[in-house]
Amino acid sequence: MRRVGSCVAIALVAGALCPEPAQAKDLKNFVSDLFNGQGLVVNDLNESFESFSPQEASGLLAGTQALVSAINSNITNSLNATPFAGSMVSSGFNLETGLPITAPQSLGPIFAERAETLGKGQLDFGISFSHATFTELNGKSLNHLNAIVVAPAPQDDSVLFNINIGLQRDILGLTGTYGITPRWDVGIVVPIVHTSATASATATLTGGRDFRLDSFTATGTNVVTSHSGGDSTGLGDIALRTKYNVIQDQASLPDLSVLGQVTAPTGSERDLLGTGSTDILGELVLSKQLGIVAPHLNLGYEQAIGGLDQNNLRYVIGADLHITDKLTGAVDVIGRKNFGGVNTADFAIGARWRPFSVGILGAAFIVPINKGEGLRPDYIWTVTANFAF
Repeated sequence: MRRVGSCVAIALVAGALCPEPAQAKDLKNFVSDLFNGQGLVVNDLNESFESFSPQEASGLLAGTQALVSAINSNITNSLNATPFAGSMVSSGFNLETGLPITAPQSLGPIFAERAETLGKGQLDFGISFSHATFTELNGKSLNHLNAIVVAPAPQDDSVLFNINIGLQRDILGLTGTYGITPRWDVGIVVPIVHTSATASATATLTGGRDFRLDSFTATGTNVVTSHSGGDSTGLGDIALRTKYNVIQDQASLPDLSVLGQVTAPTGSERDLLGTGSTDILGELVLSKQLGIVAPHLNLGYEQAIGGLDQNNLRYVIGADLHITDKLTGAVDVIGRKNFGGVNTADFAIGARWRPFSVGILGAAFIVPINKGEGLRPDYIWTVTANFAF
């Protein structure tokens, strides 16, 4: 009887256990929804902790609850920090003259802003597609997240959990930018997000065979399994943005613009399509065309109305290289320092190609620099296109 209490508490490691698998009600809880979220079922819960002091029972329960909470929070907090091609403007169309506008030398970066604005009466439409398959959480493989919980001494009972997670995200980004004045642009970013999130778990009971646990005895074994998760597709968080050029074409100074962005929680947080928070971003954008090289720096702070742990400092530093009049190479380091404790840095390399006068195509790969931080893929691939109307 004394071992019953250990197994009740141990069950909380996986968020909960029962023999039959089930679909997660909210996709964001796809890990904690394993085993229907009902926990290990015992015949007499009143006897569960007869061998434990209140402190021992409380400590074991708190430890198991903290573990599954950490898995869920790491996934949900890190998922929306994945960089994707946003609103870089590389070509435009002058509505007054009816002529296309293109960059004079560099065709521009893929993941960064540059200080130049479109100009009055000019319009740019962009489309991008990014794919990421996540493989690690804080440096541990999502295919083998192992945890073991042992009852307080003198018990030797334990349950070993092996949790396997499959997580993918695709983002189709639609952007539009319009030049109100020669130095002032306004724009919108509309992401369409597809998230696939699945989890499977195996719970192995060790330490003896006299457990009065319905979840195990019903199967006649000391091993039970479960599966959960699903996928969702829908509107992500829409961003409204504006950029104003402060310094331009000064020989001894870089071009400088200030950028403001408000991201609305239009994407479903429950379905892992959005953050559930209104985010306000202020950013400085510096760039300069120096011969065939165009270095750039973006430095900003994002305030999340939904909570302090989502506030972050972000930066992009890199350069574009003019290869030919129709081809530009680009490299970037993309960083985000989250005040909730997850700090990421990624390296991006790509190219932009202008096959015709009013359109620019691009492709890029992102690889993590510090893969041990947060939820991380092996790489992200992105394709982009900008068109003038």
